[in-house]
Amino acid sequence: MDIRSLRHVVAIRKYGSFSRAAEALGVSQPTLSTSVARLEDQLQLKIFDRTAKGSTLTPVGELIVERANTVISETRDLARDASLLAGGETGIVRIGCTTGLQSPLLGPLLGRIVSTHPDLKVHAEAASGARLIPLLDSRDLDVVFTGSAPDRDAYVAETILEAPSIFLASPWHPLANERNIPTARLAQFKCGGSHSPGSSNPRLLGFESELLGMYTASHYDILMPLVLRGDMALLMPSFVAQPYLEAGSLVALDTQWRHVQKYLFVTTRGTSHSPIVRQIRDHARAIGAQLHDNWRNVASRFTEG
Repeated sequence: MDIRSLRHVVAIRKYGSFSRAAEALGVSQPTLSTSVARLEDQLQLKIFDRTAKGSTLTPVGELIVERANTVISETRDLARDASLLAGGETGIVRIGCTTGLQSPLLGPLLGRIVSTHPDLKVHAEAASGARLIPLLDSRDLDVVFTGSAPDRDAYVAETILEAPSIFLASPWHPLANERNIPTARLAQFKCGGSHSPGSSNPRLLGFESELLGMYTASHYDILMPLVLRGDMALLMPSFVAQPYLEAGSLVALDTQWRHVQKYLFVTTRGTSHSPIVRQIRDHARAIGAQLHDNWRNVASRFTEG
């Protein structure tokens, strides 16, 4: 059985017709038709019903496409793992990272990979966790770094960093000089935070947005002008807040609210991973430990905790 025929069947299902699938695959329609006919002959089964409106899968065809997807994914895994394990750890590894971790984690991580694995090719993608996690299923990513735990047992999530979430404000914000600020007092002022795009009920670093009627944005930079001019307190993780505190442009509010956010290394359960994936996890943990130590030094100077 030819793996190309399985890819052809999957493509026809995806694009809805032989002609559109042939165009997407860069082959002629007769070539595609011959490939499918050969597979149907081998299996002694009819995979597609062909009509003037297009091609639809037969019930047994649906099962064949489902199994074909599995075979194609496993074949891709085998080729990638064999490449990475062949002598010099060549090949490609695909890393996804949520935008909040892009600067503090992904940048230093790529620097370590370049130094320790010069023959390895890396594809890195920054987006929301909601967009990145499904790419693990399709094998388009090998690992995802995110602050949101996946809601399915199909994934393995390992903690690489725990960071406190804090509210920052300008030095002339009305709460800047208050101590032990209750949540009810904080709720009297505009507050903002980042959320994952597409979330209908954002949970901002463990803080319920509905409680304060918070302003939400896909990235902290969008709200920063309001914060700098004294109109808003912004909730963010400590490693994002640190440069603003050290520059003196913002101060940490001393609130009663406490939350420690976990940041995760996520892979697909049951998938064989090459040694480089485990090494990337270890690199990320080392970077996370450094971020934690850096924050402890900053916190002793700029916060009370």
